[in-house]
Amino acid sequence: MTYGTEPHNVSFAIGNGSNRMMCCIVMRERYTDFVVSEFSIGGRDHDYTASITFDTDVDLSMKAFFWDEESIESFTSSITTYTDDLVTTKISWSVATFADVRQIEPTVASGTSASATYLDISSTSTSNDMLIGALLDSSNNRAPFDYDTLTERAEHSVEQMASGIADGSGGDGTTRLSNDGLASKMVGMVINLQGFATSLTDSAGRGVMRGVSRGIM
Repeated sequence: MTYGTEPHNVSFAIGNGSNRMMCCIVMRERYTDFVVSEFSIGGRDHDYTASITFDTDVDLSMKAFFWDEESIESFTSSITTYTDDLVTTKISWSVATFADVRQIEPTVASGTSASATYLDISSTSTSNDMLIGALLDSSNNRAPFDYDTLTERAEHSVEQMASGIADGSGGDGTTRLSNDGLASKMVGMVINLQGFATSLTDSAGRGVMRGVSRGIM
């Protein structure tokens, strides 16, 4: 996970494969939400985006950006261009590329709480899908996190902010994202990337989804 700087003018690792989907999640704590006016890779703007902000005395904001296979193929480089309306070092982000993903908009569910030890976030998925879980807490003391059935990929803590990323196979109706057990302000997001079924009755079957690169730096 990269932290302390925005994802601008950096090189993203781009994995090989077919039917890819690249996902970058940006998390930050600030007195207000932030607006991203541009986020592109190799000259190609993102295809989909989703966001959640908890507006309190300590604002917690999380945004996800996605590039599909057509966009990935059109990248002229792996260099990013990113612009938003805030300047702060309380920011972290992580990027990953997955192959064998249906080329449709990812399904994103989210949740917030002013005082909780966990967030139960509902999502509809199958074992062929990939779930990405992201959790943001207003206290750096509330990590380490737990992500239910998902596998942690990275965590980062700084004053008034702890953030973490996990992923894994779908199939559960609810993903519980938890802090270390003391109630705190929290924002969570669960992303469902739909995979292809392996059944012979599925004419689009192309195998179970897999991660082909992660940019946890």
